[in-house]
Amino acid sequence: MKHTTKMCRRLLCAAAALMLIGSIGAWMLQTSFFSVRVEDIYLPTNHQQTLHAIAYIPKSASAENKAPVVIVCHGWSDSAEKMDASCIELSRRGIVVISMDAYGHGLSSNIAGLMPSSGIDGLGMVPLVDYCASGILDYVDTDRIGLMGYSMGGSALGGAMVHYGDLYTAAYEQAQSAASDGGSTVTEAELAYCDSLYPVNAILATANLDATVTRCFDTLHVNFGAVKGTHEETKAAVQAGEIEGRPEGNDIVHFQTALGLLKTIDPEATDVRVNTYYGDKADGTLRVFYEPVTTHPLLVLFPNATARIIEYWTYVWDIDTPLESGNQIYLIKELLNLAALIGLLLMIMPVGVLLLSVPCFSSLCGAEGPKVPAIQGKQKNMFWIGIALNAGISYLTIIITFKLYGTPLYMKLFPNSMIAGSHTFSATGVSVIWVWMLLNTIWLAVWFWVNYFRDKKAGLRTPEMIGWTIGGAEFLKTLAFAACVFGAIYAIVGFAKWAFNTDFRFWAVAFKVFNVGKLWTWLVYFPLFFLFYLMNSLFVNGALRVENMSEKKSLLLAAASNALGVFVMIVIQYGCVAATGHVFYNSDWICAYWIGLCIWQLFIAPYYLRFFYKRTGKNWAGALIISSLYTMCAVGNTVISNTWF
Repeated sequence: MKHTTKMCRRLLCAAAALMLIGSIGAWMLQTSFFSVRVEDIYLPTNHQQTLHAIAYIPKSASAENKAPVVIVCHGWSDSAEKMDASCIELSRRGIVVISMDAYGHGLSSNIAGLMPSSGIDGLGMVPLVDYCASGILDYVDTDRIGLMGYSMGGSALGGAMVHYGDLYTAAYEQAQSAASDGGSTVTEAELAYCDSLYPVNAILATANLDATVTRCFDTLHVNFGAVKGTHEETKAAVQAGEIEGRPEGNDIVHFQTALGLLKTIDPEATDVRVNTYYGDKADGTLRVFYEPVTTHPLLVLFPNATARIIEYWTYVWDIDTPLESGNQIYLIKELLNLAALIGLLLMIMPVGVLLLSVPCFSSLCGAEGPKVPAIQGKQKNMFWIGIALNAGISYLTIIITFKLYGTPLYMKLFPNSMIAGSHTFSATGVSVIWVWMLLNTIWLAVWFWVNYFRDKKAGLRTPEMIGWTIGGAEFLKTLAFAACVFGAIYAIVGFAKWAFNTDFRFWAVAFKVFNVGKLWTWLVYFPLFFLFYLMNSLFVNGALRVENMSEKKSLLLAAASNALGVFVMIVIQYGCVAATGHVFYNSDWICAYWIGLCIWQLFIAPYYLRFFYKRTGKNWAGALIISSLYTMCAVGNTVISNTWF
């Protein structure tokens, strides 16, 4: 007991230190050592919605020294914080950056009955542009409003451009009518009015050129740039340099608007080159294409892509800055966020121990049951076959989930889930994970109980070995205990947001604050997450806790068995990039990406499940705690679509 108490104190101190150092360090870097203010914006918009955004405001910006503004939209199933690299690096260079949560994402509300990809109001970008263009922010130069969209954000950008382009076109056509002030001749006053309806000065599409080109090029009247990785998962074989001479490149400099105002940017550009400027930024005809070496998901993380983004905005607005594009600090901030995330994950254990010492939960404490007898002879072969089979089934179920011939299983269970969502299962990415977990839960349940009853009949197992039996009152108390652990962890998340405006993340994985609407979605997905980790806990503590096997070996074996199937899928997916230039699962790469993000959870889960089993003598507490936290981690940082409210 003394050893356990001492270990928990050490864990508590280490976790607190990591969270404080990581959060304070991330706070300092995202504010560029307090030369940039980082604030949340909540903007009431049309359709009774609320748009949330994070504003990065250089302190040098003022009514006397107005700064340009870039409005940034993240990708599908992401949130505003995902765009940290651009926000931090551009604001360091004197540009105001407003990173929005698109409708259905992050802390923004969702338009009931509509998928976020419907593009309504540019997913919230249009009201945010109108807000900045209104002049209400006296430190913003309304003549230099820029838009940037990553992946799905390119569709938001395209929707906004169509909106303003249609307003411009309608006004211009009205100005050409005989009944207008200047008759069929467009006067300077009429042209100025048309320009006032098009408040955007420049746009940059990142990782989604196609959607932007097809939606808004015929109404485009602004400087335009594009950043696309050399190894985009969305293309079968886009290699470095292939954009040169391809239609995507030529479309940048050869197109005609609906009014015929900009027929061709550069008539002599027959073979479009990357990193080359075409047109004239002074009259809004600048065109440029960048192609950094990266994949689609990593474009927001890799410094070479961020450098191209910096170069575009500083060039298009003639930003005078001593900072070269390679001078970047955001990766350090990302590592500090990771340190804080590790601290938060470590904190789960001492928080649980502290709560178990509270009188109302102390009765949950119990002794660890007997271990499974040492495996010998033929049983040893069967044991290792079972471990290998568990990893193999994990990979096979990934394929069954999204890559069978015909309609994938997740589409059969959730028809049109990638297009229109579901009123109940409204988080598309989590639904894909949910289907994969369902298959693995069934497998684990069958595998464990068949072996258990066989061994029990042979006298090799007893109920005390698996920590399964629990009464109704004890289960409710265990549920309350898990809820308190969940509440304590998210109280820490809330404090970090309030005190430092940071969360606990690395790249696409994040524990962040959530709004009340997310609780309903969490409640829908939690039961299956719980059943999966309950079966996993039985596997970890009722099958792999073997006599004559060290604790370290047992847990490492469980962790490897959990994560191996997903790891193999990732190796196959991106090993093909190295060998052929494109991913193995091309059309379903986003599903592979979502499941691939679960690998860290699967690997560390056995350590938590064993930790709480050893302190309660049962598998229920660990499964409830881990599944509740993992579910909110998934739901809180993804797209919620087509809900009832």
